[in-house]
Amino acid sequence: MRRRAQGCAAGLLAAGLLATPCVAGVREIETLPGIVQWGSTAEQEGGDARIEHRQQVLVRLERGDDAGALAYVASIAGREPALAVSLHATLAAAYARDRRLYRATQHLDAIPASRLDDQARYLRAVIAARQQRLADAGKILDDLGRRLPEDPVVARDQAQIAALRGDSAVAADAALRLKRLRPNDAWAATTLVRSRMEQGRDDEARRVLEELLLRQPRSGSAALQLGLLELADRRPAEARAAFARARSIEGRDATPYAGEAVAQLWLGRRSEAAAAASGAWKQNPYDPVAALVVLLTAEEPKRTVPMAARRTVAAWYPDLETEPLPAAFRAELASDAAGSRIGAANLLSVHWPPRRALQWLKEASTSRAMGPLETLTFVRVAIEAGDLDAAGRALTAFDRDPAAHGLVGPHVLAAGLASRRGDPAGARKAMDRALAISPRSARLRTLSGDLYLALGQPARAVPEFRASLAAAPDDPRVLNQLAASLALAGQAREWAEGLALAERGLGLQPHYLLRAHLLDTRADLLYRLGRTPQALSAYRELAGTVGGITTPEAWQRLGDLARAAGDTTLAKTAYEEALDLGRSYPGRAESARRLDELSAAGSRR
Repeated sequence: MRRRAQGCAAGLLAAGLLATPCVAGVREIETLPGIVQWGSTAEQEGGDARIEHRQQVLVRLERGDDAGALAYVASIAGREPALAVSLHATLAAAYARDRRLYRATQHLDAIPASRLDDQARYLRAVIAARQQRLADAGKILDDLGRRLPEDPVVARDQAQIAALRGDSAVAADAALRLKRLRPNDAWAATTLVRSRMEQGRDDEARRVLEELLLRQPRSGSAALQLGLLELADRRPAEARAAFARARSIEGRDATPYAGEAVAQLWLGRRSEAAAAASGAWKQNPYDPVAALVVLLTAEEPKRTVPMAARRTVAAWYPDLETEPLPAAFRAELASDAAGSRIGAANLLSVHWPPRRALQWLKEASTSRAMGPLETLTFVRVAIEAGDLDAAGRALTAFDRDPAAHGLVGPHVLAAGLASRRGDPAGARKAMDRALAISPRSARLRTLSGDLYLALGQPARAVPEFRASLAAAPDDPRVLNQLAASLALAGQAREWAEGLALAERGLGLQPHYLLRAHLLDTRADLLYRLGRTPQALSAYRELAGTVGGITTPEAWQRLGDLARAAGDTTLAKTAYEEALDLGRSYPGRAESARRLDELSAAGSRR
């Protein structure tokens, strides 16, 4: 759970509450002055009435009566409109700084549209971005970018949101503006480079990177981006040098090692490529790219690849964890040229926008037929890039290829493609074809269960996860999925079984994100079983975990549990967290009502 303000002193006193209408630029939320500085200006502004109004607001904030402070400011709008606007704006900034987005939005909504200044508009953009409403944030920032072209804060945020939305033209223009305002800003340079590469303007991207590396020779991110650019331009020697430079700077990052492995393989230096691949695997054995380059660079004739690496990369290519390796893949795995293309395509698809990686694959395949692994790579990247027609054509053509016979990968991809097309029946048929080929595959049974869950059929997911768990009894993800399915489809007996499964998964000490999922499942099952004190404790633990509560419904449930237990502080925090997410859900109005009730009750004590 994020840290909340403990009354006025710990939160809003440290937050920004000074607003100046019609500002020439915007200020970072974290740098805004606090209430102390704001209060010290009261005498300069003059008027006993104004001082009294400010004191009334402060008193309510000190009591934790946020709703009362909002109502008081609204009540003076008719008599003191300018003061009301100032108070709403400064309180909005303070709440936003404290990441209390619901309260900030309430004050911003109370300001007439004609009285909104640029700082308030910027706050709206920040709130929208934090609530993952990227289109709304982008629209506001684009307008601010036109109004305030010399503001580096606006330029930075505009570039970032545009990049997240895939608008490379806007991202490039904003990053270029920021780079002009801050010539040594490495983030601006690398964002500009990525945008230019997505636009196909590689020469300009290279110039920016070379200029940045002259200014900052130890910029590992710039060296890495240069390596990717050289790889995309089919300059393996230059790519190898850039990746080696990045590796010497960022020695604990697996990506430069993987890039160097691909470049060395492209140059026909399999031994050197294998050494670099080993470095990538050592840095991050959970990285599919690192696992893939280990497989691609293994020496012939005996391909001794750790099964752990094959299992990791099987997330992309399910057939790679079969024993022995499918004959259809052997020619590609033995070929430096094919291996380097497959490695480069995967590296680019992870670290560049999928559209650009797909373009690279299309260009690489114009003069020859693709092998099975390369075809499967093409289909997966095309789906990620949203080019569903290209993915469908490639799958249809591959289905006629004898090399596809007996492979489950094409059917798994066909299921994913059907899901993206909104065809659940087609997705189910494709997954069933894969299971017909390999009915005992734990991975396929897990994928089948995941598909049933996505289709809203948890009862049918249960036997799939049971079968998967029989083959992999210590897989915490399968334990969580089975427990979650039992929660959705079962009754008290199944809930008790699911709780035991979740506890077992937690005992395996999984990765922190998977641990958060297991904690969530455990808390939900305790709640369903009516074990209220344990459920409250479980949700409290989940709230304090990285990657913990992510839905408004779960926050509201924590609020209800805390409220029933008499913990009003936790209840207020939980209800506000539910509202902060900015999503519509059935209990939203009830969360707002209960939050205001608790706020008002606290002010009367």
